[in-house]
Amino acid sequence: MLAALSFLYFSVAAMASCVCDMSEAGVTGDIVVIGQALPEFSVALSDGRVVTPETFAGRPAVIVFFSTECVDCRKELPVIQRLYEERGDAAGFVCISRAEGEGSVETYWHTHGLTLPYSAQTDREVFHLFARGTIPRVYVCDAEGTVRAAFATKVTYKKLKTELDNLIAKD
Repeated sequence: MLAALSFLYFSVAAMASCVCDMSEAGVTGDIVVIGQALPEFSVALSDGRVVTPETFAGRPAVIVFFSTECVDCRKELPVIQRLYEERGDAAGFVCISRAEGEGSVETYWHTHGLTLPYSAQTDREVFHLFARGTIPRVYVCDAEGTVRAAFATKVTYKKLKTELDNLIAKD
């Protein structure tokens, strides 16, 4: 019984981290919304390349905020991976961790066979340029760097593919 209660407690705690960290309780709103330009940011990818909004100039992009400890993020990352494999030549992709270091992200990527470009951020500085509290977050921007779709929590492959394909077709 104690084992079952412990499992239930930790399962709920893990899921809660996806929605809102307790240090940000009640603060789950968007900062960047549809129709706005991407904020200025700069992140180093695991392969050493640096990504800024200008990196995506001239083509659509998908920006994902995640944590490998987040249950919803774990479900979302394979969806993003599939889209990256299918559309990575026509659109930019970057996954940015929310307060999670290189070691755990790299291990997760390797264990799950992910090839998406990622940037491990040990703090929430970049995340807080976009939003407060809720992950996964997925932003789809057009070739000019304007956010055209934004998803907090889970998004289906079909919906995300449709949004991205519409932007690729305009390019």
